[in-house]
Amino acid sequence: MRIHIVVLAALVVSGCVGRTVLLRNDKGELARCEVSGGDAMLQGILIRDATLANCINQYKAAGYTRVVPE
Repeated sequence: MRIHIVVLAALVVSGCVGRTVLLRNDKGELARCEVSGGDAMLQGILIRDATLANCINQYKAAGYTRVVPE
């Protein structure tokens, strides 16, 4: 029972974390796609992830590529 509460708490807290993705085009211009932790709590994790993926896909269609942190 105790482990279930810990796992549930971890899942709830992970939904509170915002996510940011940087993208760059061939001219060196940067774009940022991000969703806040508050958005995750209001909309739900699945909708948050879909919103982020939609933003990324729009920039990729415009020639941007994802910037990988070093």
